[in-house]
Amino acid sequence: MATRDLLGMAALCLSAMACAPLDEAAPLEDNSAAEIVNGSEADDLPWACTLSTGRSICSGTLIASNILLTAGHCVDGPGPWVVRCPYSTDTASVRASAAAYAPNYPNRDDPGRETINNTLGSDLGLVRLDRALREHRVARLDFSALSTGRTVHAVGRINNGTATNALFRSASFALTSHDRRNGFYASVDRTVIQAGDSGGGLFDARTGAVAGVNSAGVDAAFCRRGMACDSWAALAPAQRWVTDTLAQMGATTVAAPAPSAPPAGASDPCAAARDCGACTRLPTCGWCDGQCRTGSRSGPTGAVCGLSPWAWVSTQCSAR
Repeated sequence: MATRDLLGMAALCLSAMACAPLDEAAPLEDNSAAEIVNGSEADDLPWACTLSTGRSICSGTLIASNILLTAGHCVDGPGPWVVRCPYSTDTASVRASAAAYAPNYPNRDDPGRETINNTLGSDLGLVRLDRALREHRVARLDFSALSTGRTVHAVGRINNGTATNALFRSASFALTSHDRRNGFYASVDRTVIQAGDSGGGLFDARTGAVAGVNSAGVDAAFCRRGMACDSWAALAPAQRWVTDTLAQMGATTVAAPAPSAPPAGASDPCAAARDCGACTRLPTCGWCDGQCRTGSRSGPTGAVCGLSPWAWVSTQCSAR
């Protein structure tokens, strides 16, 4: 492990913390508080993917049938890469020879640097598969700002500190800080992601669209309330680069962008309900993962429940 910055100003690059070497199969740290540790398998997400080279592993999100969204530090070295989306209709391991990182990627001047300072730019990367997957279900992009209080969940490939070929979803959580100057990143003051999760998607809990990627963090042993313990690179400030690069890479089957998520504190009748009983009394609301969400009898709108089942009527609350 590289030296941690306890102030969180130059967060540890997840090439050390979450873009793990292939032979790093032993537990990385004892961290029972990390949600993707003991998280739920994301087997309902056809766009959740793994990304590997001969040297390291990362996670990613399929945003077109031939394009993977990941972290910039996952693709700042030489390729090729291997992409596999284990829950899609096409589960083959596919070679990818072309990749790009954002022009303001913080380590563009020194890809070997072991830390990522997310205040300097966007830790974002795009990978073009050598052949498109036979899969039309891809994640929607959300270019609205990542802001404090927004409820999200993260996806990555680490299970109890061990690299796997599966993907796991954290419980939903609220972001506790964000980059107020440029909007490059947002953070939480606890540990959610681990080594190997780097590049995996950060999804809006309401819409299910991807709004950022797992970027950097500090060791759980050093994480304290009020710190930026784990950080995610936001798509919002890189919207033009993402859309232009998708066109240049010949992206196919791109989903329509998600509607902007309401800012934290915006009027939402479901968000006002603080318990399952009050939530299910509202006509368009249901309860899961400790929060009230807009939805229908079949589930939340544009999202999925993580660690708890969907409660639509009050009689279902006792089991939640």
